[in-house]
Amino acid sequence: MGLFPTATQLPRLLRPSRPRDPRRGTQPPAREPTKLLVFVAVINSVAAATFLVVVMWIPNDKRIMGDYVNGRAAKTLGWLTATIMAVAAVALVVTGDISL
Repeated sequence: MGLFPTATQLPRLLRPSRPRDPRRGTQPPAREPTKLLVFVAVINSVAAATFLVVVMWIPNDKRIMGDYVNGRAAKTLGWLTATIMAVAAVALVVTGDISL
């Protein structure tokens, strides 16, 4: 199976898994889809906040951009967005139940 399942492989992947140890007869712990979505959202928010900071550094650097650096409005709006995203990422990590 490649990186992404095909339409014929997807039903097999969505079926409940078989017991790992037939002698014990126990199912492996199920992963709750909601918790997985929250976990992925945490990863996404941390990555997005990091990328926003990098994206704000580059256009504000006169060495790199020369005469095409961001103006005052773009700097203010960009850093405000990066700050809000970073605060939201920290809040999601602190308050979110991200344990799998």
